[in-house]
Amino acid sequence: MKNYAVKILIIALLLIYPLSNATHLLSAKESTPSDVEQESDISALEELDKQNVAVIEEKIEKLNIKKQEKRREQELRQQRANNINLLLQQIKNGDTSYRKIMKGTVIAGDSLMHGMYEYDVLDKTYLVTKVSASLGHLESNLDTIIGLNPKVLVVHYGLNNMSTDETATKNFISKYESLLLELHKSLPKTRIVVSSVFNIAPEKAKGSFADIPKFNNMLKKMCIKNKFEFLDNNDLLPGDGSYLEKDGMHVIKKFYTQKFLPNLIVELGL
Repeated sequence: MKNYAVKILIIALLLIYPLSNATHLLSAKESTPSDVEQESDISALEELDKQNVAVIEEKIEKLNIKKQEKRREQELRQQRANNINLLLQQIKNGDTSYRKIMKGTVIAGDSLMHGMYEYDVLDKTYLVTKVSASLGHLESNLDTIIGLNPKVLVVHYGLNNMSTDETATKNFISKYESLLLELHKSLPKTRIVVSSVFNIAPEKAKGSFADIPKFNNMLKKMCIKNKFEFLDNNDLLPGDGSYLEKDGMHVIKKFYTQKFLPNLIVELGL
């Protein structure tokens, strides 16, 4: 009986020891990272480092692109200024004239374009204009413009159609667009150029005329949509009113000869 009890004890010990040892080893593995886990962590850190470097490189590249674009913009602005100065010098010397350069160009528009006739800058050969004209004037002169078959058509409307009603403004843009598309259909080889509305004196920029920049931006989007050219006159009129008539809305002769026409000729490459 005593020998039997000893045998049972020995068997129990033999069973318990391996189980205990296995439990210890399992616990040790849980508390200490394996080589595979360590390699995984290192790979994750390396990947994160690569991502950070890529983000930094991307930001640097974007900054460089912006610098290049700004430098190119400055170069173009300087080149335009040089070309305008050269043109003004040639006209002053009598080497050329606006009438000669503008041959084949027709300008349609309101009193701001009609002023070139009143100041004898251009004659009616180049102008289809009327004081206080709106889009109705353009619509009623479509056949006249088509008959002239210009190489370049510059249209300047909007000041007399401006409104605080956004719907009315959108309707104007839509009507303007449809008339220009009709002209393009009849004159497929004619360059159609939309001239932006001129800035006016600050004291006049209220009510219907309160947001000329926004109005011009809508004109520009319409041009981009239909691949018409857009002539931006935004920087031609300084805020001191030196080129404006006393009414603060119309312009004096030297604005046409020193600003508007030189800018138009250089921008369009006439």
